[in-house]
Amino acid sequence: MKKDGKLLKPILTSLGAIALIVSGSVIFGNKGKTENDSVSNGGSDDKIATSDVAQTNLAVSANKCRGCGKCVRIDPEHFALDVENRVAIVISTENLGSESLQLAANNCDGAAIIIS
Repeated sequence: MKKDGKLLKPILTSLGAIALIVSGSVIFGNKGKTENDSVSNGGSDDKIATSDVAQTNLAVSANKCRGCGKCVRIDPEHFALDVENRVAIVISTENLGSESLQLAANNCDGAAIIIS
């Protein structure tokens, strides 16, 4: 039984390190960026696209949601995970113009977040 524990510990440690790196990339927006990316857009910081039209509705398409939890980590004000159904759910429709909501929608792998 000790041999199994010796093999499992390094594997779990490695998986934990990978999870931290991936979540850090999502939270801080480093996904696939290089130094040249900031030069190519004139050296300005990345901006989140917003519109002048008032947003009035927020929803998550359960068919498209993969249950990864990115939206919850990026914007816990608006999203939570439904553990039983393994999908994200909307917990607030206040402050629909927030940057964190736009960032969560832009980073949704399944394009499941609908803001209208």
